[in-house]
Amino acid sequence: VCTMESPTRFYDINANQVSCLQNQHGVNMVFSRNGRQWAYLSEEDGRVLNPQSHDGKNFKKPVIHLGDYINGRRVSMPKWPGSKPLAFSQDGLAVGTTRGRVGLLDCLNFNKTSVVIPCHQDEVTHAVFTPDSKILVTQSRDGMIRLTDTGTRKAIAKLETDTWKKPMFLGISPQGDI
Repeated sequence: VCTMESPTRFYDINANQVSCLQNQHGVNMVFSRNGRQWAYLSEEDGRVLNPQSHDGKNFKKPVIHLGDYINGRRVSMPKWPGSKPLAFSQDGLAVGTTRGRVGLLDCLNFNKTSVVIPCHQDEVTHAVFTPDSKILVTQSRDGMIRLTDTGTRKAIAKLETDTWKKPMFLGISPQGDI
């Protein structure tokens, strides 16, 4: 459970226990595929992120935090304009922006330069990887869904959607074919 107030609580179903990580709170929390790492969006100054003064959608100085569930370690990631949505691949994290771009962050080597993919004309609202992490699917307020090859960073397909509808959800089947 990740809210705008500390702590973040993890409920381990198998162990039937709760663990808490203090001073770690934000919105848009996602887990990595191995279930050990997690990422969330917060303000650069986390003290200003609270339900009384923040809407949880518009960020003045967004920052991505990456953490490790097992040892409670947290690592600050680069600042991105918009910083959502978040989606884990096998070894990285996709972070969307309000400027129609997606950043691919290397979660294994934090010092490695990240890649920015210009893929949309408006805010990226959803991102998801295929199970093999070879294709990144993004949806935007520009009315497009784009499929991008993560190896070449080139668009391989685009699908036009109804622009008058606000995108609510984007998903991929476990096999990656739908």
